[in-house]
Amino acid sequence: MAAVKAKQKPINPKLGQVYQAIRRYKVEHGGLSPSIRELCALTGVSSTSVLRYYLRQLQASGHISIAQDFSSRHISLPGEIYTPPAKVDVA
Repeated sequence: MAAVKAKQKPINPKLGQVYQAIRRYKVEHGGLSPSIRELCALTGVSSTSVLRYYLRQLQASGHISIAQDFSSRHISLPGEIYTPPAKVDVA
């Protein structure tokens, strides 16, 4: 049975690009969120202020949740669970 997601408002293509970049990064890094500067590089956004605006818009639309201190490393995607990669002992 698929998880039921909270109702989310539609978003424009640029916000969709930012959202998809966050999802890809979290999958590739075991749930770790990208930094603001990493997101700028991934999406081609040159201004950290503009990117923060996009993150606030995604939060307002219900697509992401951000910690109260607005740390980009604490972005969560409602309804998504990530498993950290297994640790490998190097002998």
